[in-house]
Amino acid sequence: MLTPQANAEGYEDAKNTKFADRLRGQLLLIVGSNDGAHLMGSVFRQPQSFIEAGQQFDMMVLLGQDHGYTGSGARFAEAYVRNYFETHLKP
Repeated sequence: MLTPQANAEGYEDAKNTKFADRLRGQLLLIVGSNDGAHLMGSVFRQPQSFIEAGQQFDMMVLLGQDHGYTGSGARFAEAYVRNYFETHLKP
């Protein structure tokens, strides 16, 4: 996609926040509080768009975790996601 400066239209078209009102079913967002790949302001734009659209969603912030979860954070997230799927994605 190049950079936002070189492809402003492409970046605008790709914004997930524009589609928050189309959310159907369950959604779990997970982010590490120390994620160096994403600025927290950017991370919280999507949840804010769900709130503004009146959409229900679930979100977990793994404290002290980076973009790739490790140790107890990784084990917790894996178990949480497994349980989330078992609870919400039943056939």
